[in-house]
Amino acid sequence: MAEHPARQLFRVAPADYVTERTRLVREARAAGDRELANQLQALKKPTLAMWAVLAAPSDDPTLVRDLFEATATLGTVQLSGDRDDTVEASEHRRGMILVVVKSAVQALDAHEPSAASRVNEIRTIVDRLSRHPELASAWSDGTLRDLPDVDAFGFAAFTGFEPPTPRPSDRPARRERALRSVPDAPTDTRPPPDPERDRADRAARAARAAERRDAIRARDRAASTLATAERRLASAVEAFRQAESDLATAQAAHDQAAARHEAAVERVDALAEE
Repeated sequence: MAEHPARQLFRVAPADYVTERTRLVREARAAGDRELANQLQALKKPTLAMWAVLAAPSDDPTLVRDLFEATATLGTVQLSGDRDDTVEASEHRRGMILVVVKSAVQALDAHEPSAASRVNEIRTIVDRLSRHPELASAWSDGTLRDLPDVDAFGFAAFTGFEPPTPRPSDRPARRERALRSVPDAPTDTRPPPDPERDRADRAARAARAAERRDAIRARDRAASTLATAERRLASAVEAFRQAESDLATAQAAHDQAAARHEAAVERVDALAEE
């Protein structure tokens, strides 16, 4: 499938976005495609973090597809209720988010020294978009600009599944048919409630919830530490580059001074011999 012209907006530096958009609009108008020209003209310049996210799939269009597939898989597994499969699917989705975030940061880093400091913002955008499969196409072709106002959560966020709701007029008839088709209820043979077991189950659930909260806090602390380290690394890299530039300038000045000194010495020696 042909690439959407809007994708070209992410093959130039963010600073050149408006210039490139103007060029694309002119090309579309020259080709007689007024609809495309108007669409391109309406694509406002995104924030740097959003630019990075939109630039991520420029060289690998499968990134977006794989992320949405991982999210959908997690939703399906969650519906099945299998804890181990849910943990595995959740880890896979987190891994895919990190892949997309890394690609986004690398794309921005090619043009902006502040890329490393925007990791958390980029990760938030990627995670939020991954919950909205209806935005996949716009993300892939580079025409997405606005995030949804409200995030989707729960199973529907991952699978897009919504259980069918019977029409109000159907409900009484369905209940009546269901009642007619059900025989007299048998005597309840379930074992009586076990308060001790119930308490143990509640304690286990509370322990798992506490463990998850601790894990989330640890993850957030690690993310904050990582962001700080990445900012320091970016600063150190910039300082190193500046030092290299200063060294090159000093070396050139030294070489020029040495050449002038040598020429002066030779001149003095020549005059002494006359």
